[in-house]
Amino acid sequence: MDSILKKITDYIKRIGYFFIFIGGVLAIIFGIAGLVLPIIPGWLLIIIGVLILGEKNKISKFILNKLPKQVKEALMKRKNK
Repeated sequence: MDSILKKITDYIKRIGYFFIFIGGVLAIIFGIAGLVLPIIPGWLLIIIGVLILGEKNKISKFILNKLPKQVKEALMKRKNK
């Protein structure tokens, strides 16, 4: 019984992580589109997408490495609070 419950909780965690990943990637994609389109706030969506994904994903690590030093420091201060 415990093994079945453990498998179910593992599946639920994986599904949750999948939806968080999709949400972060979509925010980044819409942010990139927003850099070109005047209606969508591009940088804001890119930052939100990176914050959703966190530092563990390759996409967010790449974007964090491209950010200016001041933005990185502000994100780290917010993370440490």
